[in-house]
Amino acid sequence: MPIFGYMVADFRNYRRRYLEARISAALADTRVVTIAGARQVGKSTLARHLAKKGAPYLTFDNLATLAAAKEDPHSFVRSLPRGTVIDEVQHVPEVLAAIKTEVDENPVPGRFLLTGSANFLTIPKISESLAGRMELFTLLPLAQNEIHGSNRNFIDELFAPEPDFQARNETLASIFDRMTTGGYPEVIERSAPARRSAWFESYVTTILLRDIRELGAISDLVGAQRLLRLCAARSASFLNETALASEVGLTRKTTANYLHYLEQLFLLWRLPAFARERGRRVSKAPKLLPLDTGLAAHLFGAGLEMLHNDRSIAEGLLETFVANEIRAQTSWATTRTSLFHYREYDGLEIDLVLERPDGGLAAIEVKATASPGRGDFKGMRRFADASGSSFVRGVLLYGGDTTISFGPNLYAVPISSLWA
Repeated sequence: MPIFGYMVADFRNYRRRYLEARISAALADTRVVTIAGARQVGKSTLARHLAKKGAPYLTFDNLATLAAAKEDPHSFVRSLPRGTVIDEVQHVPEVLAAIKTEVDENPVPGRFLLTGSANFLTIPKISESLAGRMELFTLLPLAQNEIHGSNRNFIDELFAPEPDFQARNETLASIFDRMTTGGYPEVIERSAPARRSAWFESYVTTILLRDIRELGAISDLVGAQRLLRLCAARSASFLNETALASEVGLTRKTTANYLHYLEQLFLLWRLPAFARERGRRVSKAPKLLPLDTGLAAHLFGAGLEMLHNDRSIAEGLLETFVANEIRAQTSWATTRTSLFHYREYDGLEIDLVLERPDGGLAAIEVKATASPGRGDFKGMRRFADASGSSFVRGVLLYGGDTTISFGPNLYAVPISSLWA
C-alpha cells in the first residue's frame, strides 16, 4: 500500500489561475480530471489548491511511490481513496489502465486528480484508456492578466457587440521586459536578469537530460538542444522540417521526431493554418512557437538591447508573446474560439485568426510600433472583404496606449489591453 502524502501546503503566495473554476466544475461531475503542462508552470500547486482538504497527494517523482505503482498498478490504485492527487503520472503510463478499471467499477466524480508534464493527448495509452472518463486541461505559464489579477478577457471583448478595450500606460520597452521574463512562476519572482537566466539554463538541462529521454531514443542531445535554440530564434516562423534539419545537421526524420518530443514536453507548440474558402491559394503549413518567450529569449540570447536594435527579431518574439497570451485566454474565455494563422501565397498574412463555432471571425495583427498607420491594415481589409459577413472585427495590437479606429470594425489597440 502506498504511503500517502497529505497536503500541508503554504498558499500565501499563491497566484489564482483562471482555469480554476472550470477544473472545479469538472471535478464535480467527471471521474478523472487531468492537468497537463510544462514542468514548473504550477500544476502541482494548482492541484493541491483544488483538492479536497486532507486528500492524499502522491507523486511519481518519488522513487518509492514510483516503484510501488510499477510493481502492481491495480493494487496501488485500488487502495487510494476518492480525491487522490497523483502527480507526474506520465512516468507510469501502465497505471492508467488500472485507473480505468477502478473508475468503471466505482464511477464517482472526482475519483482522481492527475497531473503530468507530457502532453497526454499525444500518448495513445492515455487517450485510449480514459476516453469518456477523463477531462483534460492544459495549464500554461502564467498569462499577464493572471500576474496582474485582471478579470477582463480580451477575447470576449474582441467579439463583443460594442468592445471597450482598456489599456495600461506601458511602453514598448516595458512590454519587451515582460517578453524576456515570460510566465514561469519562479522566474517572475526573480528580479535579477542573471538569476532568471540561471533558472532557464537549469530548466533546459533538466528537460533534455531527464524528460526527453523518457519519451524516446534520443541519440543526439546536443542536436536536440541546437534544434530547440533554432526554433526559439525563429519564433513564429512557418514550420519547415527540411530546412531545420539542414541547419541543425540532423536528418529530416530525426528532426521530426525531436520536434515531436519537444512539443510533448510543452516547450513548443504548433499554430495551425486557417483555410475555409475553396479555390484560394493558401498555405497549410503551421507556425512553430515557443511556449514561453522568456525561455525563448534566453535560448538564443535575446536581451532587451537586441530587441530594441533588431526589430525583425523583436517582431517574431512579440508575435509569439501575443499568441501565447491569446492562447491562454481561450481556455477560460466565455466566447469559444479556435486559434489559427492565415497566409495566402500572394503575400496576404494575418498573424492570428480566431474562429467561433458559428463561423464568426476575428483577425489580430501584431506590430512592434508606437505609431500605427492606415497601411498596416491593408491585409486585414482584404481578409475582411474575403470573409464577408463572417468577419466580426480586426485588431492591430501595437505599442501605444490609445485605441484608434481605422474604419468599420478595424482598430489599433494597445498590446497592454491583453492584461488591462
